[in-house]
Amino acid sequence: MKRHISPIKFYIILIILACTTVTPTLAGWLLFHFSDWKYGPNPYFPLMNTLIESLLAGIFLTLMINHFLLSPIMSFIDAINQVSKGDFSVRVKTDYSSPELDELAGHFNKMVQELGSIEALRNDFAANISHEFRTPLAAIEGYTTLLQDHSLSDQERDEYTHIIIDSVRQLSSLSENILSMSRLEKQEIVTNKTTYSLDEQIRQAVLLLEPLWSEKKMELDIDLESALYYGNCDMMMQVWLNLLHNAIQYTPAEGTISVFLKKTKHSLLITVADTGIGMDEATLSHIFDKFFRKDKDSSPGNGLGLPMVKRILQLNQGFVTVESTPGSGSSFVVTLPVQK
Repeated sequence: MKRHISPIKFYIILIILACTTVTPTLAGWLLFHFSDWKYGPNPYFPLMNTLIESLLAGIFLTLMINHFLLSPIMSFIDAINQVSKGDFSVRVKTDYSSPELDELAGHFNKMVQELGSIEALRNDFAANISHEFRTPLAAIEGYTTLLQDHSLSDQERDEYTHIIIDSVRQLSSLSENILSMSRLEKQEIVTNKTTYSLDEQIRQAVLLLEPLWSEKKMELDIDLESALYYGNCDMMMQVWLNLLHNAIQYTPAEGTISVFLKKTKHSLLITVADTGIGMDEATLSHIFDKFFRKDKDSSPGNGLGLPMVKRILQLNQGFVTVESTPGSGSSFVVTLPVQK
């Protein structure tokens, strides 16, 4: 690949050539023509000395400028060119003699690191979406092919049809969650806020999921203090549904789901706890990452429920913490600010 000389280097070379050719040539011409001066001391010798000293000073200054200014700039230009081509591993040195250049280099390296992280997240996002769609699509394709077998019994046809329907629902849910997550990530301001009963909303969420916890014969421990909250009702309902659904999903039959709401002077504390399988430290560190599931092939869901909870709470100036012990269950605590 051809490398074109930059304009900066071109002008520097031009200056050096001028200093190293024109000035010595002029000095030599003067020396040659006036070396046989017969009228006393040669008045051109001081001029020639000055020209030679200027030549040396010019070369020295050129080298200094190239070392302390142009060389770092060219390093930055080369690094920027590599980044523009998608190489986010490039770094520039941070040991320049100038504090300003060191600071610039530090900010540049940090920027490239952030760009690399964003690119990695984008690639992971695409890979995760591909994986999540692949499983239900493969099931639909496989069982649709099996349904073409005319020797199947009615029971087998019903079974395969139900599997296809469940896979379609899974795809629909995944698509809806991806779109919801995308909207939440772009959203900065919560609109359509109203004042409503937060404890009543949580009770409604529990009732909406009654088919799930009643099927597993779970025991519910609910203690909700009366509290009003000013916010987007639909967004907050999604928080309670996701947390409760997660607790029911990972708690064995006949387990216990606890839901508490307590008011303090400055905040509302909502706890959703379970006696489920719990999580280790490695799992806890990733549960709010998009598409994360400890075992993607066997774990239900699509790994977007908890990231959505975190994002919704961020938009509402709240946050969520979690404590968990493997084999003993998990406890999610949502903190919301009290509206003044």
